[in-house]
Formats: sequence, C-alpha cells, structure tokens
Amino acid sequence: VDICSFRISEGSLLIGKTLGQINLRRHLGVSVVGIRRCSQILPNPGADMLLQCKDILFVLGSSENISKFISTFSSSH
Repeated sequence: VDICSFRISEGSLLIGKTLGQINLRRHLGVSVVGIRRCSQILPNPGADMLLQCKDILFVLGSSENISKFISTFSSSH
C-alpha cells in the first residue's frame, strides 16, 4: 500500500465533482484519505466533499492503482 499527493490542475475532470460522484475506490481501487485546500488540511473527507482546482488529494492504494489514478486524471489527458 502506498500514498501519494495529487494536485488538481485547472481544467481537470475532477473539479466540481464530489468524492461520491467519482467513486475512486470502486473504479480505480484508491481512496482519498485527506485533502489540502489552501493552508487547511481536511482529513478523511466524506462522499459529499466537493473537489476544487488546486486541491491536493492524498491518495491511498497499491502502486499500480495509484499509477492508474494519476494517468486517468493528470492534466496531460
């Protein structure tokens, strides 16, 4: 099990969605265990947490699943 940080870039498909809507655990096998928003840390965010541009997500999962998450939501796509 690994953990990584992932910054939501401008134009990301994640912006304006809740964690429940994107359901990362079901689709990619990873969980968001925290969010850094500006200088605030939001631990254990609920399904109703709305994601915003420049949020930094702390993502937990296997190396393989984290790589899938990053490739799915990186700004190069």
